[in-house]
Amino acid sequence: MKRLFTFFSICLSHLVYRLSFLMPRQKNLVICIGWHTSQERELFADNAKYFFLYLAQHQPTVRTIWLSRDNKLPVLLRARGYEACSIHSIKGIWYALRARQTYVDAFLERAFWRYTGGSDIVQLWHGKGMKKTGHDSGYSLKSRNRFLQANMFAPLSALIASSPYTAKLMASTFKAPLETIVTTGLPRNDVLFNDIKDAELDSHLALQEKIAAALHSGAQKIFLYAPTFRPNGSNPIDTLDLAALEQVLANTSAHLFVSLHPKFARKDAVQLSSYHHIEYVEAGFDIYPQLKNIDVLITDYSSLYVDFLLLDRPIIFYTYDIDTYGVEMGLHDDFDTLTPGPHPKTTAELLSALAARDDYREKRHEVQSKLFTHQDGGASKRVYEALIL
Repeated sequence: MKRLFTFFSICLSHLVYRLSFLMPRQKNLVICIGWHTSQERELFADNAKYFFLYLAQHQPTVRTIWLSRDNKLPVLLRARGYEACSIHSIKGIWYALRARQTYVDAFLERAFWRYTGGSDIVQLWHGKGMKKTGHDSGYSLKSRNRFLQANMFAPLSALIASSPYTAKLMASTFKAPLETIVTTGLPRNDVLFNDIKDAELDSHLALQEKIAAALHSGAQKIFLYAPTFRPNGSNPIDTLDLAALEQVLANTSAHLFVSLHPKFARKDAVQLSSYHHIEYVEAGFDIYPQLKNIDVLITDYSSLYVDFLLLDRPIIFYTYDIDTYGVEMGLHDDFDTLTPGPHPKTTAELLSALAARDDYREKRHEVQSKLFTHQDGGASKRVYEALIL
């Protein structure tokens, strides 16, 4: 019965989508849609957040509305003077049907997609690193059904990239013509250079407080371990010798925060309560305002490292499962050359990397130049000038 209801709902969505092409679109109406969530509500984060803030604060001739999965986030946004509503409300449906442009930074969910016929969908995406996604990865779109999950194949009018190199990756990821991709940089990186009003909304204030507490307790260096998800569902924290890691951190007056990917952050994980220099931070919240407080990033195949390059600080790539990950998810051919930092594959190698001298600054600059045409805080303005103005 449940499957029958789901199939009926999908068929109805297809019908609504086709009817939505009949709605006249309002020229200066723009909607932004995010993808981050917590257990309580949707979160205000990523590229859609920063482009929304830019338009609402600096482009008054553009009516900008945030569409949410629930009504909790819109209440918070409206309290700060922004227009926002739930896609499940009459207003939300009306705005979705009337918007000339729809900005997203992940694959559209069916609840939004069905109203987008005739609206120009602009894909901001949530970062292009060296792991394969979309049409390039066997884990992603190739396993999807075009009828049952038509929302994931929504036609895009434009995409953004940070450089000509990443533009080619985006074209391949989405099977999009290269001329539809504009090299603007990512709006979420603007906060690394500028103080942005209301950026603190759903930013990772808990991490900020924890960093302050660690520094107050004598920490001389702050590490962030932020691994990406695994298609097989495994948790990277399970591979670490935490006792040995704790000892090294204590000996070097360092503190490590672990931010697990939202896709497995809510699963059962190793408890860290017995460790004084290692602790979890909740996933999903906007971490970008706090990146400037991180001394060293530890990651693997996550696109977060690309953004962190703009801060010119050490990066460690803990790639213990690179052989299996390369098969299950897929990595671009330039992974080794465009990841400037040590690549430990065991806890022992990781511990050595934590204590090693940073010898990768020159290499970081080379990679930074290849991955970023613009190294400033003007990405949102460039998106506006390229796609709306």
